[in-house]
Amino acid sequence: MNASAPAPTGLFCGLAVVDVVQLVDSPPGPDEKMTAVDQAVSAGGPATNAAVTFAALGGRAALAAPVGTGPLAELVRADLAQHGVELIDCSGARGSLSVSSCTVSATTAQRSVVSTNGRATVDADPLLSWARRNRDAGLPAPDTVLVDGHYPALARAGLDLAIGWGSLRIMDAGSWKDGAEQLIGSCDVVAPSARFFPPGPDGPLTEPEEVAAWLRGRGVTGIVLTDGARPVRWWWHDGPRPSEHGQVVPPQVRALDTLGAGDVFHGALAHALASHGRGPTGSTRQAVDTESLSDAVRRACAVAAASTTTLGARAWITAPESGAF
Repeated sequence: MNASAPAPTGLFCGLAVVDVVQLVDSPPGPDEKMTAVDQAVSAGGPATNAAVTFAALGGRAALAAPVGTGPLAELVRADLAQHGVELIDCSGARGSLSVSSCTVSATTAQRSVVSTNGRATVDADPLLSWARRNRDAGLPAPDTVLVDGHYPALARAGLDLAIGWGSLRIMDAGSWKDGAEQLIGSCDVVAPSARFFPPGPDGPLTEPEEVAAWLRGRGVTGIVLTDGARPVRWWWHDGPRPSEHGQVVPPQVRALDTLGAGDVFHGALAHALASHGRGPTGSTRQAVDTESLSDAVRRACAVAAASTTTLGARAWITAPESGAF
């Protein structure tokens, strides 16, 4: 991004939880107690971690997620404020924040995660009010909107706003979720994981090429499929022109903790794509093409790989290597 250009702006819609990560020499067995080597506690969730990453890379990020009140909510609010992310609290009348409990092996970096995920109810009205206030204040619309699909009604509201703004629309599709198909067709770029298995005529589609074809059939232009430390595969399909595809091999690092690395990848991908600016009619979408997508994937791989060398989803931001981003 040109140093004189304004910082890219992003809106992130989805899940917020509290992540509690314990680093252990080896996973505990049944009825076993042990002392952890280290621990990290922060806000978590795909959209949350992506928003923090976007801000850490120099963007202006807003997170629309149900957070509510209480001690856990205050922890999330403080973490977001510390990392420069504006919170749009979309809490409904019931539910509470979930806690994601994770143990990470210090020898293998393998993890075990237990969480109730999205238990909170959602009210999208605060997001719509935020958008109206920004419009009335003359503030520019976000360059990109990313949804993680955990709260379909909230994701739908974010995508509808993005359509009106001409913003680039990205979905962190992760693994397959019920209701995903209703959101995917409204997205320009969809980033599924290797565990994203959409329904096919003879059962779930598991081959990457099948998944890419399924997404293209629903109007998705850019597809970015991640598979842990394995090469990231991407496809670009824009109108009548032949599809283009490629892959990026992530940097090899000594991983300590891979929890949240995918979320970091998506935040970095959104930042890289948004940094390309807007097209001639003011739409961010017009500035994205094959070259910018492949470049964004390379940049996101580098940031995500670096994030795995520290414990938790925040320590990488202040690590010396982060200056390279």
